[in-house]
Amino acid sequence: MSRGDRIRWRDTILKTTASYTQVLKHGTWVKGHGFHLYYLPADDVRAGFAVSRKIRTHVQRNRVRRRLRELYRLNLAKFPPGWYIFMGTPKTLERSFSDLQKELDRMLRALASSGSSPA
Repeated sequence: MSRGDRIRWRDTILKTTASYTQVLKHGTWVKGHGFHLYYLPADDVRAGFAVSRKIRTHVQRNRVRRRLRELYRLNLAKFPPGWYIFMGTPKTLERSFSDLQKELDRMLRALASSGSSPA
C-alpha cells in the first residue's frame, strides 16, 4: 500500500458543531464501561471526540481525548462506514488502554448485531 493510498486518520475527524449535533440527535448509541459510542450511518468513516464536564480539570479532559483519539487511530480499519462520536467519561481515566480496546470491540459488535451498522 503506497503512502497516498492510506487513509489519514486526521482527515476523518468530524469538525463542525452541526455534524456533532446530527450524530447525537439522529444516531444510536452504546453505553460502555469506559466511554460511550454514538453512531450514525453514512457513506464514509468519520469520528468526533467529546468529554464529559464531570472530568474537572482541563489536563484530565485532554488526556481522555488523547486516549480516545489513539483508540480510534489504531482501530480505524475495524469501523464500518458511519459517523461516530466517542464520549469520554471519568471512567476513561481509570480503565487501562487494553480494557478500552476490548470495550470498543464489544461496542462495535453490539452496533453490528443491533442492525444499526451496515457491517
